[in-house]
Amino acid sequence: MEYRVSKAGVGADFGVVRLARHAELHVDFIRVQGQDWDGFEVQLYGPVSHAPIPMPADGRYVYPAAARSISTMTVYAPDGSSYGFNFDLRGRGPWHEVCRLPTEEGFFVEIKDPRGLLRDGGSLKVRAAGPERRSSSASVALAAGQESVHVGFLGDGEHQFVVRDYGLKQLALATARPESSSTPVIITIGAGPSAHIKVVDQFGRGVSNLTVFARMADSPETNFGTFTTDPHGFVDLGELPGTTLLLDILSPDRGGMFGQRVLLADAEGGMEATVVWLRSASLSLEFRDGDEVLPGLEYNLLEPTGAIQVGFGKSDPSGRAAHEKLAPGRLILRPYGAGVWFEDTVVEVLEAPVTQVVQVRRTGSLLVRLLDAFGEPRQGSELTLGWEGGGDVQGWIDSGLIEGPGALATDSSGELRLAGVPRGSYSVTVEGTGVVGELLVPAGGVGELELKLQP
Repeated sequence: MEYRVSKAGVGADFGVVRLARHAELHVDFIRVQGQDWDGFEVQLYGPVSHAPIPMPADGRYVYPAAARSISTMTVYAPDGSSYGFNFDLRGRGPWHEVCRLPTEEGFFVEIKDPRGLLRDGGSLKVRAAGPERRSSSASVALAAGQESVHVGFLGDGEHQFVVRDYGLKQLALATARPESSSTPVIITIGAGPSAHIKVVDQFGRGVSNLTVFARMADSPETNFGTFTTDPHGFVDLGELPGTTLLLDILSPDRGGMFGQRVLLADAEGGMEATVVWLRSASLSLEFRDGDEVLPGLEYNLLEPTGAIQVGFGKSDPSGRAAHEKLAPGRLILRPYGAGVWFEDTVVEVLEAPVTQVVQVRRTGSLLVRLLDAFGEPRQGSELTLGWEGGGDVQGWIDSGLIEGPGALATDSSGELRLAGVPRGSYSVTVEGTGVVGELLVPAGGVGELELKLQP
């Protein structure tokens, strides 16, 4: 789908939202006042809230696990203002490439629908793209009693044949490629097994009104559907291309089970699996930087793949935080906010009341000053920085974790300044000179180092 969102008086037109239902959320942001997106952040909300992330420099934002789990977007500006939008995410599926055919006189496509998916409110669009991007397309919806339909395309040269679904639960294709243009391309819809999940409590009773987010285990970043258990605890996932799933299951009180790996087994009428709904565990945390406790530290909790946020929190004055009504297992904890380093930690959700200590490094700044043999500032010298924690300082800049020059090199004053780096010891090497040094960055302070080149 395409959905244009804008808000009067905020100085920005927030582009076009494009949702590929089983794939990605695309948003093009367009500034009408200002030149860049420095300091802007985007946050998506739905049944599961997602962590705020920096706005991409080019304003082209892609979220890989959107599907139907997103209903609200908030854009945060550097001055503290924010702009919220709601949008309807009913959409269309992505284009699936079927095959490429060398054709001279055109070819026919035969679409088969033995399970009647196209007769149940769905439709299919087919497109043949030829040389120089010339293309033709047709929409297909079978009538009652029909099991197949023919679509013809004409054109010279090699053609790329693709299909897209509208309103189907899950598009699973089986393709028979013809040996020549004289025989049709045969596509069968509903080629994958129909999948059912039943969620039960510890006594085997079905649990209703749970929200289920389903992903394929081999592509955990893509949420292909959001479902709700019926009064008997059942969920119909429709047609699936595989048998191993990752499920996030939430209750109305926001507790849940996250990253549950489920293997579908053969059953009458398709595939099925049973998941036991357990929320007897809790997560007790204490945040420290070395021996010093960290009050007021904000963090997000993500399921084991790191693709979906499942919770958030903030440490109390004693540096502690707790979460209850969770399933036993592992989660990823990701701190955020000014003054702390963004480093993931794996935490254990346990049935026993055990407090886990999470080490979070605070940040500081560094200043390297380089002089030539005469004591004058040396401009344009490339530096290599190494951190005691083993991180790639240049990679931090490239990925936007910290602000800095495009390359680690001294400026016109012979200096290199970096802010927001994790505290600790850093080694500095001046490329091509053999000059090395070390500096210590304190938490909340500035570590300085002056180096001088030899004559």
